[in-house]
Amino acid sequence: MGYSVISDIGTTYWIGLKYYKNSNEWKWSNSAVDVTYTNWRNGDPSNNQCARLLDSGRWRDLRCGRAAPFVCEKCKLYTCLD
Repeated sequence: MGYSVISDIGTTYWIGLKYYKNSNEWKWSNSAVDVTYTNWRNGDPSNNQCARLLDSGRWRDLRCGRAAPFVCEKCKLYTCLD
């Protein structure tokens, strides 16, 4: 997987992680796969439904209806295909 440095200080980025109230679980939006790693800031998650990446590298949960830049997964050729 390739990574890029986030340089916009103070901007939060949606990372594709969403909370599903009906199952009481956080899941990745592209696959509904269970989350095996987290990096929440202190006090989170609270009761919002979308995880955002902070410039500190920590995660914060915020409302989903708010527009935000996003981070995409970049796969090596053929590695993300089922």
